[in-house]
Amino acid sequence: ASGEFDLVYLGFCLYLVDRDILGAAIQSIDTKVKIGKFLAITDFDPEESGKNSYKHAEGIYSYKERYYEMFITELGYSLVAKKSYSHSSSYFTMDSDERISTTVLHKTS
Repeated sequence: ASGEFDLVYLGFCLYLVDRDILGAAIQSIDTKVKIGKFLAITDFDPEESGKNSYKHAEGIYSYKERYYEMFITELGYSLVAKKSYSHSSSYFTMDSDERISTTVLHKTS
């Protein structure tokens, strides 16, 4: 009834959010996580941020960033767990373009 959840999971969606609305999207996501509960994110985990043409649709871009860090630095979430691996396997890769991670964050306030 409150519109808040014990766990919110974002699976490969933030990388397609236009940069003009990314801050608003992150704020909106934050309002859906109950205080004391969890946010999980699976997305790209590059060494450096980057912008690429989205190969599945013309005129759209994908943005590779460490999105979990935004929730930690801007909204005070705590990192509970992180697993880094390859987009095509369950093992860690040195190739930053291929690397993804799943993170679990705790909303402290």
